[in-house]
Amino acid sequence: MLFRSRNKGFRCYGNDISGYPLPDKVTFTEDRNIDVDLVTFFDCIEHFPNENLETILLPLNCKYICISVPWCHFENFETWKHRKPNEHFHHFDARGITELLNRSGFELIVAASVEDEVRTNRGMKPNILTVMGKRNGS
Repeated sequence: MLFRSRNKGFRCYGNDISGYPLPDKVTFTEDRNIDVDLVTFFDCIEHFPNENLETILLPLNCKYICISVPWCHFENFETWKHRKPNEHFHHFDARGITELLNRSGFELIVAASVEDEVRTNRGMKPNILTVMGKRNGS
């Protein structure tokens, strides 16, 4: 998605709090009020220690949101394969991430496990859940 956006001339902004370098042509920003069409959270929102993720998503000034997270099928969270103490503070299934979108002012457009197809995770439960939402009223 980023590759196609950059090559079509869209401005791309990013922030990786771990200090991991951003891709070429992505401008670092800490401004959460920047006016953009799409905000993405790839494998990161589960790491926010904030109890209410709505406080992160509600103020975003965007029309669309895309979130990708490890897919929890609600096995025992303490022994879940993706669980890392003091790192994964949230876990989601399709219903839970849809409820988060709704509470944050977004309507679910699609929920899928497309990343599993790319990684050839065939024959197993879906591993990565990706959702796209549209801001209510957009």
